[in-house]
Amino acid sequence: MNDSETKQDLRWAAFRKNRFLFFLLWLAWVPIAYILVVLLKLFLPENAVTVGMIIVLFVYGVFLLKAYWSYRGFLCPRCGKRFLRKEGSIWTRLGATRCMNCGMRVPKKTGKQ
Repeated sequence: MNDSETKQDLRWAAFRKNRFLFFLLWLAWVPIAYILVVLLKLFLPENAVTVGMIIVLFVYGVFLLKAYWSYRGFLCPRCGKRFLRKEGSIWTRLGATRCMNCGMRVPKKTGKQ
């Protein structure tokens, strides 16, 4: 395997990681918020729970936005344009399995490590 294939494999691994992290954070915010409210109510007064949840949800939102920007900003190795957005469009297609510009598919994950 040459050096450019290794770099491309690492880029696709980062893409998969960012995609997984974004969707995990996006789906898990309600159960995490519920569990935190229940735990905070056991140990803190009501006003402190409200302030604590605002702080926790703000930090969680920062992580969610960072994961979203990393996932959305992935550049296609073939054409160099954004993978999830067609050139000239404002819409992002989350969950796309092929480049919106050149049609390159996300390669299958190889078992080689």
